[in-house]
Amino acid sequence: MKSSLNILHANPHTLARAGLKTILSDQEGISTIHEAETLEKLIESLRDNHYDLVIIDYDQQSSFSRLDIAYIKEYCPGTKILVVSSEKDQQEINSILESGVNGCVTRACSEREIVNAVYSISNGEKFICNRIIDMILHEHLRRNGESKPANCEPTSLSPREIEVTRLIAVGFTNKETAEKLYLSIHTVHTHRKNIMKKLGIRTASELVRYAISVGIIQPE
Repeated sequence: MKSSLNILHANPHTLARAGLKTILSDQEGISTIHEAETLEKLIESLRDNHYDLVIIDYDQQSSFSRLDIAYIKEYCPGTKILVVSSEKDQQEINSILESGVNGCVTRACSEREIVNAVYSISNGEKFICNRIIDMILHEHLRRNGESKPANCEPTSLSPREIEVTRLIAVGFTNKETAEKLYLSIHTVHTHRKNIMKKLGIRTASELVRYAISVGIIQPE
């Protein structure tokens, strides 16, 4: 982790911004926490400064949206993104995970889990909080009418495919997965297509549910 992190917190709610600033200000290795309460302020801040991490409040109705996340990824590709969201809408969670962010926590997470998310992402890791992992797994079991995973071993995948699945499931892009495994992007893309075909799934969120259900990834 960098010795001094520069963080931008995008959130329209004054109390939420003040609360997060209080939590993070006393943490070691965090130098500055800037704030943006509107999309205009967010864009202005990103144009004028470099940030190691953007923490963004995600709510299609009253806060920032997936389009705003896409803007950050396009115009500030080196900036890591941590999303803070509600845990009420499974479709919203799926949308967040498929947007390629570096981490996702909920507004109900503890202070310790939020701090862990910031440090993990700053160290180049991906972070999904326990509440979201529980939600994903619950939805997977509900759809399949199971009280527990029916299959405890990912026997349909090769060892290399399991490695690729693990990285993709925690949020790595094809490029990041290729760099991590010392493969070409084309090879990772081929593995991903084969994995999806073998498992009969079509989206990254379904891959996350599969990876959790068979133990390829574990809750933080």
